[in-house]
Amino acid sequence: MTDSTTSTSIGKMISQPTPPGGVQVAPQARVPQPPPPAEDKPSKVEVWGWKLYGWCTYLIEMTLIPVVFPLIISQVVGPPPVPPPTAGARATAASHVTPASSDC
Repeated sequence: MTDSTTSTSIGKMISQPTPPGGVQVAPQARVPQPPPPAEDKPSKVEVWGWKLYGWCTYLIEMTLIPVVFPLIISQVVGPPPVPPPTAGARATAASHVTPASSDC
C-alpha cells in the first residue's frame, strides 16, 4: 500500500480545512513559455521575391501549360491530313452530279 502521508487522494483534499478567507485556491500550474524564434524575420525584399515566385508559378501553371503549349504544338504540327474518300463515298458523290443541259 502507499504511504498516506505522501500520497494525495480526493478524500484528503476534501477533508483539508478551508483557509480563513473561506475560499480555497488551488496553486496555479506553471504555464510553459513558447521557445524563442529560431530565425530572424525575412526582409521585405525576400518577401517580395517569394510573392513574385508564387505569381510566376501560378501564371505558368494556369496559362502557359494548359493554353500556350497546346497552341504552339498545334501550329507546329498542323492539322491532320484529310483521308481519301472511300469507294462508296465516290459513288454517292457521282450520283448527285447533274448533267449539264444543252440549251445553247
